[in-house]
Amino acid sequence: VILSQADEIYNFFNNTALVVSGNDPIDITSSSTQPTKFVDCIETNTGLLVFGETQQFMLHTDSASLTPDTAKLSNISTYRYSPQTAPISLGTTIGFLDTAGSYSRFFEMFDIKREGEPQLVDVTKVVSKLLPSDIDILSISRENNTIFLSEKGSGNMYLYRYFNTGSERLQGAWFEWFFPFSIAYTFVLDDDLYLVSTDFK
Repeated sequence: VILSQADEIYNFFNNTALVVSGNDPIDITSSSTQPTKFVDCIETNTGLLVFGETQQFMLHTDSASLTPDTAKLSNISTYRYSPQTAPISLGTTIGFLDTAGSYSRFFEMFDIKREGEPQLVDVTKVVSKLLPSDIDILSISRENNTIFLSEKGSGNMYLYRYFNTGSERLQGAWFEWFFPFSIAYTFVLDDDLYLVSTDFK
């Protein structure tokens, strides 16, 4: 993981090769027992959660400031992650997709700490054969507590609607929509869901 210099977003070079200062770029590597390629990342209140295809790491510091001397990259979990979709924030938890099996699975990670493993819930466990393994579009409307999953070139969209009170989830439901056109991309803007299709000229 390489970060740019403080206050200079496009500067990835040290001021000098002899002395490391606190505002120099951070260049840190991870250690693992298996080959791990970093795919994506998402920020949390405890640090930067970095996703590999088979492992997750936390970039953090135990000091008051993040510098090249205090930065740490720790392995926190070893779950499969689909590089076709980016991890999403559900407000207080992190969601990501696993498409390694015959069907896709959506996981929700919470209680993410700098030390120790986070808690994980398989949200698709009650509908284990609902999501096809080719899901590659993932978007969310946090204001409406709805997650949208679909596959490029397909007219099917899978939705998960949930209802939380504080830190407790009181209800969650899966359902499916069918469209008379193929979906190429989806995104949420304000309270509206936008769908892009290649079927229209």
